[in-house]
Amino acid sequence: MAPVAPSYGSCEVVVYSPRHVASMATIGLRRIRHLVAVWAHRTQALGALDGIDYVFIFENRGEAIGVTLHHPHDQIYAYPMLPPVLAAEANAAREHRAARDECLWCALVEAERTDGRRVVFQTRHWQAVVPFFARWPYEVQLSPLRHVGWLHELSRAEVEDLARCLKASVLKYDGLFGFPLPYIMALHQRPTDGGEHDAFHLHFETYPPHRTAHKLKYLAGSEAGAGVFINDTLPEETAATLRAAGPADPTDLTGEDDSVTESVGGVTESGGA
Repeated sequence: MAPVAPSYGSCEVVVYSPRHVASMATIGLRRIRHLVAVWAHRTQALGALDGIDYVFIFENRGEAIGVTLHHPHDQIYAYPMLPPVLAAEANAAREHRAARDECLWCALVEAERTDGRRVVFQTRHWQAVVPFFARWPYEVQLSPLRHVGWLHELSRAEVEDLARCLKASVLKYDGLFGFPLPYIMALHQRPTDGGEHDAFHLHFETYPPHRTAHKLKYLAGSEAGAGVFINDTLPEETAATLRAAGPADPTDLTGEDDSVTESVGGVTESGGA
């Protein structure tokens, strides 16, 4: 039998709201900013522990994803190694920086802004696109326009903008087929293994499994057996569909109606309904 290292790491659950039927689309912007502050704090706290090489934050939503706990929440895993997907991204970032002296994601953001066809929305600080390499029909990547590696590096204005963008993204998903769309939301930050990762660019990736209102995309032979995704949709077309769904401009969103005490950008704020 192959040698196995002792198990080590951490798993935490972050509850979005005391309301059982809430979601990122329905909670207030103040609570979303509070969530971002919690994510930033737990990343720093867990990442500072000896032996923790990566802190991964994600949300599973909907029965199509396999969710059994329906109260709105996300999870935080602290890994004793760099997970394969994040390792590949870190290597790609490092190699691109060495070859072209630029950030890979900054270059992608600028290319998408110039092209425009796959942009779902762009605000003062963030850009949401269906990437040209999308594996899932309605996959969206949300990236800061500024080169940032961790959530705790975001300015207050960037966090406020991020809250609106996260809410707008889920509102668009929910408006797509007329029901709360299942999805996986994954937050990709820099590793915490002490290595050289300045080239890594913070971003969110969201993967809904639905191809249509009644059809799911399954991981079949090519995806499961070879690791190669087959996507039978055009990102330019799915981006246009998402642009037409939900709010057109995230900056138009209001609603500070959740009572929480939050720390954003080094400032602690108390707010009521």
